[in-house]
Amino acid sequence: SERARSEGRSNVDKDEHDQNERDQKEKAEQENEEFERGVHIARITARDFERMHGVNWKFTRIRRLDFSGDKYKLESLSGLFLMDRVRMSHLTVLDLTDNRLNSIDDLQNENGFDCLVTLIARRNMISEPKLSLKRLIELNLSRNDLTLPPELGGMPCLEVLVLSHNKMSGSFSAFKAGARIKHLDISNNQYDCCPSELKHGLDFLTRMKNLVTLRMTGNPFIEHFDKYEIFIIKELTTLTKLDDLKITRTMRMDVAAAKVAPLEYYDDAFKEKKLDAEKENSKKKKETVATSFPRLIVIKNKLEDILDDPSTLQQNVNSILDEAKMFTGLISRPANQGSDIEETFWSEMQDKTHYEPLVNRVVEMFVTIIERHESARYLLIEALGRLTAVCKHGFGAKCMNALARIMLGDELSRAKASRIFLPLVLDNVMIFVRKAILGEQSKALINGINAMFKKSDDNLEEVASSMKDLLEQLVTYIMRAKNLSEGPHIVKLVAYLTNTEENGKLVATEELAQRCVDAVDNKSIAEAENLRDLYSDILSLAGNLIKNGPDEVIEKFTSESTHVKVISRAVIIAGGQKLHEPGEADLLSKIFNFLAAMMERMPQVLHDCCNSFHIIENLCQILAKHRIHPDVLSSATKCLILILKDKEMYSKHSLDIVSKLQLIVPFLEFLGGKRYADLFKLAIKAESDDKTSPQEGEDDNIEIPPLTHMSNDSVCKAFLGIIHLIGFFAQKHGPDDRARMQVNDAMGTHHREQVLLHLLLVPRDDIKIAVMDCIVTMPVEQIDTEEMGMVIQAISDMRNIGEGQTEKVLSKLMQLLGRLVEDDNDTGKTFKKTYAQIAIAEVYETLIRNSERDTHGEQREETQKLELSRSIVQFLQACGQVPSLRRHLRSSEINRRFPDIMKNEEVLHRADADDVCLEQTWIGRSLENLLECLKASSKNALDPKKKVMFRLLSRVADVLEGTTDADIRPSSESRSIRRPMPMQSLREICDKEKRMFPDRAQLERQHRYLDDDEWNDRTEQAVKFVRLHGLKVIRDLLSGFQVRELARKIEEQIGDWAPEADSQSDVDDDVLERIQDQERQKRKKRRALEGLPGNDGMQEMSGHEALMHTVQRFRVSVEEHERSLFPTEPKEFENSDAMFPDKGDSDKDMNNVWAIAAYLRILHALVVVPPTDECFYAVVQELLRGDAQTQLQAIVQQVPCLSCCVVAKLLRVMYYAMRSITEAPIPSSNIMAERFNAYRMMSKFLCTHAQWIMVLLRLTKERPLKENEEILGNESARLMTVILSGVPHFARCPDLHLNIRMDHLSTFKGTLADIVDELLSDLAVRMFIQTALYELQMDAGGGQRHEFGNDATREAYRRVSLRDDATRVLVSLLVLDAEKAYDVLEAFSIAEIFDGQTVRPCYLAGLLQ
Repeated sequence: SERARSEGRSNVDKDEHDQNERDQKEKAEQENEEFERGVHIARITARDFERMHGVNWKFTRIRRLDFSGDKYKLESLSGLFLMDRVRMSHLTVLDLTDNRLNSIDDLQNENGFDCLVTLIARRNMISEPKLSLKRLIELNLSRNDLTLPPELGGMPCLEVLVLSHNKMSGSFSAFKAGARIKHLDISNNQYDCCPSELKHGLDFLTRMKNLVTLRMTGNPFIEHFDKYEIFIIKELTTLTKLDDLKITRTMRMDVAAAKVAPLEYYDDAFKEKKLDAEKENSKKKKETVATSFPRLIVIKNKLEDILDDPSTLQQNVNSILDEAKMFTGLISRPANQGSDIEETFWSEMQDKTHYEPLVNRVVEMFVTIIERHESARYLLIEALGRLTAVCKHGFGAKCMNALARIMLGDELSRAKASRIFLPLVLDNVMIFVRKAILGEQSKALINGINAMFKKSDDNLEEVASSMKDLLEQLVTYIMRAKNLSEGPHIVKLVAYLTNTEENGKLVATEELAQRCVDAVDNKSIAEAENLRDLYSDILSLAGNLIKNGPDEVIEKFTSESTHVKVISRAVIIAGGQKLHEPGEADLLSKIFNFLAAMMERMPQVLHDCCNSFHIIENLCQILAKHRIHPDVLSSATKCLILILKDKEMYSKHSLDIVSKLQLIVPFLEFLGGKRYADLFKLAIKAESDDKTSPQEGEDDNIEIPPLTHMSNDSVCKAFLGIIHLIGFFAQKHGPDDRARMQVNDAMGTHHREQVLLHLLLVPRDDIKIAVMDCIVTMPVEQIDTEEMGMVIQAISDMRNIGEGQTEKVLSKLMQLLGRLVEDDNDTGKTFKKTYAQIAIAEVYETLIRNSERDTHGEQREETQKLELSRSIVQFLQACGQVPSLRRHLRSSEINRRFPDIMKNEEVLHRADADDVCLEQTWIGRSLENLLECLKASSKNALDPKKKVMFRLLSRVADVLEGTTDADIRPSSESRSIRRPMPMQSLREICDKEKRMFPDRAQLERQHRYLDDDEWNDRTEQAVKFVRLHGLKVIRDLLSGFQVRELARKIEEQIGDWAPEADSQSDVDDDVLERIQDQERQKRKKRRALEGLPGNDGMQEMSGHEALMHTVQRFRVSVEEHERSLFPTEPKEFENSDAMFPDKGDSDKDMNNVWAIAAYLRILHALVVVPPTDECFYAVVQELLRGDAQTQLQAIVQQVPCLSCCVVAKLLRVMYYAMRSITEAPIPSSNIMAERFNAYRMMSKFLCTHAQWIMVLLRLTKERPLKENEEILGNESARLMTVILSGVPHFARCPDLHLNIRMDHLSTFKGTLADIVDELLSDLAVRMFIQTALYELQMDAGGGQRHEFGNDATREAYRRVSLRDDATRVLVSLLVLDAEKAYDVLEAFSIAEIFDGQTVRPCYLAGLLQ
């Protein structure tokens, strides 16, 4: 027990000791953080909010934030977003004085800063602020790096603007947008305008009607023009203070009375003063330069000060850059003036014997500060670029290497380093090359560039392309040099630069090719051990000339049999004992690259190398070795693949090759297996300066990295060569291809796919893409269960989607998953049963993360993002064709995030970019999901003006119509799993909406392609859509302010309605008056024949005059200017169906006609092919409601009626709705009154368009009606037929007149004549008469009858249909209202068609019958 108690006490003491240690460690970390933050707080954390507003700051309404203290040196404002949008929306004052910010663009209304009133950002490094703060009143950006004033359009309430102590220059035009600004300070800037330019600038300042205070002092132009105050006071009448001088009433009167010349008069004197001042300043500057030189000790001390005290960053960085600028300025002078500059640069150093540590220290300090301080990155990179001109002690080369490291870093640093390298470093190189191309300074700079290219020659194409001038100088030296061994660094750089196609073509001449041939033949170069690198570089240059040069260049090498000599050298190296030495391996790889270039351009050389010089045996001998250098492995596999791609060589040697290489299986060991370590060690040895053979035991000290950390370029290129070789044999092949069959069988037993999938861990995009290209070509039957899991895990591990080419790799992984889903065999079944659910979840999560990426307008990034999203959608589409997987596509998480993805696409994608089309998957067949995006109350409600909303409406219509997502096109493949229909583009969707609705039979034929799940799901979704009031949701979404106002006007016109006359129509005012007369006079049953023009008069009138006279029977005479039947086409019938009306805007609003057309198709689907009776009657009931119908008419009337046939489509929908209730039993009088009102509203709507249809009919002498015009006429007649068929029902309804709300019809009794008069106006009757005559007119010579096109028969049948529909309306009218019979028949009996022909008697007979 004592021992137990003792152990217990010891355990307690131990726990207490551990706790104390943890507390002390935590306290030390906290103290370190406090110390670091006390010196330099570069980012905002939650503790800063605690310090200002207490621990409960998250629940406090924060109205003011002050980050202007000495301890704050902010470099970013990202910490502000620790506040949620609610807290942020209360912030009114933000002080960011004296920080290191180079951007404040996060301060936007859309980011939650809605109430920000005062923003102070003095003493920062802001250069181009882009602010959108609608309530901002005061903005202070003094002492920054502005070169232009900020855009004021996003700050409409701004009253105080302080921009002093910046670098602004140019025009004052930006201030014209600050209409409410009262106080403007632009003092101490760089405005240097002459008097005449000042006059132009004052024109913009005079637009600031509220300006009372202006400060302009300290600008250069004031120094040379002291009378500026007079002109400013005279022009700006609202000013009360100018440059801190109060403007009194007396002063303004004196200025107004002063007689001064125009401002242009002072230009000459201004320029003379300015020139004198510049001469004086230049003189002083020369005196200063003569006594001051840049020194390394100054740069070193400044860098150390920055590391010790980060608060000195801005000041010291500017000083360092000044020293670097001074050096490059002096070094560019002629040699006799700047010979001792470098000696001065290295002076005052304490230890002048050990320069290398000092150089390394200075360069490392540069790199460290660049990595730590983003705000100073650009300036320090510029200074580093300028200092590459220092050649002594390797300082310039070290600076060049540092630039190369930066250029291989993140994209932002790479872009900045490239911008510095091109204008500065190249200028330095050109200066020294022109002075002495073989001089010490030139050699140092060129060696530095060579080192940069060696690190990664694949990523520096832009740099190489920009060095054309230097390349020409270097090539000139190579052509003239007697001995190339004096300038091997020049040959090496030319070899690097000509690796790009552009540079290669530029210098690929026969002369340079001959020079290379001679150098290869030169034994003093080829056999000298110390010139082996020069020989290798000459081969590289020759290979570049062969790849990019014309045929004449290749002929130079072929005629001299250069490839034969090179093969002989390769045989010697391969048979020697030094194959693993870096120098020999480098030369051998260059030989194989040279041979590959020749064989690729000249097939005869390929055959010659294989048949006569046994290159295949040489390659197999090298590749079969157990230990092989990565550069040799890469170039040898490239050469071998090139040979195997030749059909003759493949059929002749493929079996022998795979046999000697033991069926390619040993190469898998290089890819992370047993031989991977040796491969890496040889690569590391080649990168070291010592290029001798490794000593015994030396390799053991090299640490072998895992694949996740593999970044060695030589090893990665070897990986690529092996992957390409494996992929070559994995290609689809026939049963006679024994080589591929044997290789694939052997590879399958050694888990080829697993080895390749493990390579996805390598942080190199080119390897990942090569792996996926290889796997995608393989049959899916070779992928086992474990490899399926590896594919899904690879997708899950790729979290940073925007890095490099990750999007492309993920796209190929999606393609592989899609193939597994579509596979009909056991592999596909296993995947769908075991991994499909997990795959869908991971893929959807990837889609969400990808949709949230903001590409900031970068075209390439947005394209990659879009390609990945579309590949994911294609995979989801494939899953949607498998019934067992559909339930996984409707999980709660997928449904919940669907609106987020659609909203992200709307907000973060350009309007003219391709569409993601997630709604075209099984997820998008859920109308609940689609309605959630369309509800105005939803947090992710879509903008009705954007294309995403239109696509969703079109998708709703597709689902309700019963369109399948399967590919129903004919295919020769026999497959049990249906393939998805290819994604429809926006243009294809618009083309579908542009066409008129298919008829019921066509829609029902589509239903036979639905599988059982799709059939049942359509019914379920339609019922949900109706119960969720989907039609009202969409109608409200389309009803903006314009629609609501139009609907209100329609409601007002229902009681006292008449069509408005238009100046372009030929409708007579007397006719319009008669239509508007609500107590119509009873017309006489008969008119005396004498009341009409006599037979003589009829014979004197032309045919079209007679037709005009009859159809407008109320006219007494036909005026000369009114005789034309062919007026201009009314603007209401303009066909406006462009997708995006405003083509200049990148964030375009879509033409609303497309959304309206999609909505009408939804209505058509529900009334023509309704899934259930419940849906049908609910829709019909809603369509006949007065408020819904006025809203619907208003929506349609806001666009031209022929665009997408929207009016015709509405008439078709109402035709089916009204026909259904006309055929139903007669209900109560209240319901009949409501229906009568609906009929009456549609008849008024139809009559609105009747006058315009008549105008179109008058155009038909010159042209026939267009298809959409004929469709409108057809649908008008069909609807009116249904309306008139309901007249007997209304007439039989008792007390109908007591229930309808028409106070203006005091004499309405509900008789047939009353109902017909109310539902069919005289204007509509004339329109139908003219429509019937149209077909007769076409047959009699109207339109372009001399042109008989391919569609003439179809057009003739369509015209007959138009005439028959119009005739049915007239027949119904004649039956229902006998009083109108005489007028209708009279119009036909006296009408003449063109060329003096009358209406065919057979037509009149048919009408009467």
